[in-house]
Amino acid sequence: MASHRRRPRGFTLIELLVVIAIIAILIGLLLPAVQKVREAAGRTRCQNNLKQMALAVHGYIDSSGGNFPKAGDPLFTGAASSPNSQLSFHVYILPHIEMGALYDLINKSDGNYYDKGKNDPYGLTRVPLYLCPSSPKDKMGTAAPDIDNGEDYVPQPKGQPPYTTHYYGIAGPKGDIPNSGSPPKQYDWNNTGGHGGFARQGIFQRDRFVKVTDVVDGTSNTLLLGEMSGTNPLNGTRFRTWLRGCDDAPVCGTTKNVVNTMNSPSPPTTFSDMSLSSTHHAGANFALADGSIRFINEMIDLDTYRSIASRNGGEVVGSY
Repeated sequence: MASHRRRPRGFTLIELLVVIAIIAILIGLLLPAVQKVREAAGRTRCQNNLKQMALAVHGYIDSSGGNFPKAGDPLFTGAASSPNSQLSFHVYILPHIEMGALYDLINKSDGNYYDKGKNDPYGLTRVPLYLCPSSPKDKMGTAAPDIDNGEDYVPQPKGQPPYTTHYYGIAGPKGDIPNSGSPPKQYDWNNTGGHGGFARQGIFQRDRFVKVTDVVDGTSNTLLLGEMSGTNPLNGTRFRTWLRGCDDAPVCGTTKNVVNTMNSPSPPTTFSDMSLSSTHHAGANFALADGSIRFINEMIDLDTYRSIASRNGGEVVGSY
């Protein structure tokens, strides 16, 4: 009797399409979960960066007799001020983030931060601790709406764009002081130039060192550093080199006033008032003056937000 072998049966077209559809559905279900895990990891790394920077600031305090760093060395043209290097506080905490060799290379003599080799080639040095891993941009923008800045190029006038920082010193609040009467009193600020001026009641000041004892609201109630790693279609990023301290009059490159809510567009002319921002969902990371880290929701009450930006406002601050 002849035996008959059964020929192997393959997939029909319909079965193959069903399998492909099931795989597509599974991928669609998995992608949001993968993105959430990736964002959680980026947010955690960002918080760790801020933590290390806050510890570096405290290292600076220990080595300077109780002073927080200034916003950056200014450049007072023709005036007696020491130092006059126009470098940022990010430069002065380098020894406390295990980058003392880079700190020693940077020229700290008087003059613009981009003179005498200060920004050439060191502006092209990427300092990972100063950058949020979730941000899409780690360098100065060179096209609208970011608008490039010729002074920051390495070398000038039209070299490569420098690396930036996503973590800024808090200069203090601007606006009405909560519960201060009618009409309300205003937070102290200096309306210098056309870039938003300088808030005076925060920790990072342009014209003086703030001591730990000056933080009378308490270091656990006062913002030290804030994240600005996002972008928006109105004013882009306005990122500058991480070396850039304070100009002779209108602006400090690596500090911000707290004026508006987080992640809100602001006129590009008010550089100092640009909103702190991030690409994290619904808020941004901050370091407090005691070295602790907080993720603050972008819906925080504006009065509370401004209150925790001041070191000496005497405000009653609830949970945030």
